[in-house]
Amino acid sequence: MTKKIALPLLILMHFSQMLFAQDIDLSMGEFIETISESIQLIETDYGQEVVRTEFDIIRTSKETFRTLTDSYEYGIFVIGDDRIKDIDVEVFKVVDGDWILIKKDDKEDAQALVMIEPSTTAQYKIKISAYEFHEGYEVGFYSLAVFHE
Repeated sequence: MTKKIALPLLILMHFSQMLFAQDIDLSMGEFIETISESIQLIETDYGQEVVRTEFDIIRTSKETFRTLTDSYEYGIFVIGDDRIKDIDVEVFKVVDGDWILIKKDDKEDAQALVMIEPSTTAQYKIKISAYEFHEGYEVGFYSLAVFHE
């Protein structure tokens, strides 16, 4: 149990340090390279398996879908580049034909992380929202990663 609680905190601490070290003029390639180093850290140092990554540019919100099984506890994290001041993640599951919010991280921060232990194997919708940008910016890069032990 301690490992499950400590892991999200360690990941956020690592990404916070990485985020503040970024250059605001990063290209997408440079952003991917920076994030790739952190993904390797999650896999090698924390013994997690990254099962999905996504990189894109965001102005408001994006949605993506992933089948999650009831065999694992998953971490879903999103991080924005230096242009993004506040980015959030929400996870939805279909219940009786409607997408129902089951978990979210909506803290005011440039990264978001939720841990989810699915009760059933199903398709989940992951919504990434950029709520606020630093002055002078209207878009930024983000990375999404889904991992499990």
